Amino acid sequence: MVKSELIAELARRHPELKAEDVERIARLVLEAMTEALAAGEGIELRGFGAFRVRRYGARQARNPGTGETIDLKERGAILFKVGAPFRARLDRE
Repeated sequence: MVKSELIAELARRHPELKAEDVERIARLVLEAMTEALAAGEGIELRGFGAFRVRRYGARQARNPGTGETIDLKERGAILFKVGAPFRARLDRE
């Protein structure tokens, strides 16, 4: 499911809301999540899961195709840990 499909599904399930309002709400939620993660904050959505930023330091690595040594810069990655109720639901289905 892509963002536009999610918005369309939410609008379908909640006909009392205008489609443009659903789109605006989804955009605002995703912007807030992006800003929090970019600032290094974690996000916990009870019953769903938690997002956190993991920093990886600069290091040397080897290109497996050529064997050449390359320098990798420091970088961050977003990690997601599924919540217990969500995991239980996935295991049932």
